[in-house]
Amino acid sequence: MIGKTRGIILRCTRYSESSIIASIYTEEFGLLSFNIRGGAKGKGTIRPSHLQPLNLVDMVIYYNPVKSLNSIKELKCTPPLHYLHQDIKKRSVGIFMLEVLNKVIREEEKNPQMFGFIYDSVINLEQFDQIQFTPWFLAHIIKHFGNEPDCASFSEGMVLDLYNGRFTLPDKTRANMLGQVGSAYIFILLQTDYQGLENIEMNYLERIGVISDLLSYMRLHINESLNINSMDVLREVMAR
Repeated sequence: MIGKTRGIILRCTRYSESSIIASIYTEEFGLLSFNIRGGAKGKGTIRPSHLQPLNLVDMVIYYNPVKSLNSIKELKCTPPLHYLHQDIKKRSVGIFMLEVLNKVIREEEKNPQMFGFIYDSVINLEQFDQIQFTPWFLAHIIKHFGNEPDCASFSEGMVLDLYNGRFTLPDKTRANMLGQVGSAYIFILLQTDYQGLENIEMNYLERIGVISDLLSYMRLHINESLNINSMDVLREVMAR
């Protein structure tokens, strides 16, 4: 069947001398892989520049649910991204996002809410400079997997128990309990939309700490092998 959908480029790998396999998270069909013939040499209508990771695309595709590889009839980048691919800070955050998304998204069924969140997040990263974006993105991607901490259990001074996803009184005898500062920031991030981020004041060390805490939470509740290689680069870029 022929279908129309928006998509987010997640990963591209060389398949042959001239072909590329593109992993694209789509709004209408979930995560799909496409064989793009001629894409590696730029000889077709779909060129390598169209397939840069995190590019937002409109597509017309030939879709067969029983095939592991589908094909693309038409593809265009809209809206085009410029700063995300050129600015070193935005690029570093984008690489971090991609590594996380490639390790947690396994859905072959559509999830319009999660797709919309990721799509809008890419646009926000492209258009704005928001220093608290990365921990906020992690907190809210957790929400879209339905594994977020129980914010109803939070009171001032409580800490997050990573195992059961609840805020509780501090207990130094138990493992996997976060500190009070990091726990409070995670609670605030979960309650905050993108526009509200300007009201959150986390310094560099607090921000890196919260990102690490959220990754630990994701390892326990979403993907136990979530080791992010780009974290060191992100830490270095954020320190500038």
